[in-house]
Amino acid sequence: MLLLLISTVLLEAIILTIAAMLRRVKGSRIIGFGILFFACFTLITIVLTLTIKHFDIDDSTPKGQLFSLLAAVALLSIPASMSLYLAWSFAGMHKDLELQLSQVKLLSEKSLQQEMEKKQLAESRKEGT
Repeated sequence: MLLLLISTVLLEAIILTIAAMLRRVKGSRIIGFGILFFACFTLITIVLTLTIKHFDIDDSTPKGQLFSLLAAVALLSIPASMSLYLAWSFAGMHKDLELQLSQVKLLSEKSLQQEMEKKQLAESRKEGT
C-alpha cells in the first residue's frame, strides 16, 4: 500500500513538473530537472524491485556501484536544482534592481537639471525687473 502511495505521488510530481515546463513557467526547467530525475529514478527502482525477484544492490559490482552513484545523485538532485533556481532568481533580481537604480539616477539628474533651469529663470526674471 505504501509503494502505491509513493508511486502515485511521484507520478503526480512528474505530471505537474512536465506541465509547468510545457507552460514555460519561469524557472520550472531548473527545478523540474531535479524533480524529474529524482522521481524517475525512484519509480524505476520501485518497478525493478517489484518485477525482479532477487533485486540486490551489491557495491562490489560495477552495476551496484553505478546504482549507488545514481541514488546519491538522485537524492541531491532536488536540493541542487533548488539552489540553482535561487541563484538564477537572485541574479535576475539583482539585474532588475541595477536597472531600476540607473533609472532613478537618470530621473534624479533630470529633476535636478529642471530645478536648476527654474532657478535660472527665476533669477533672470528678478534681474529683468
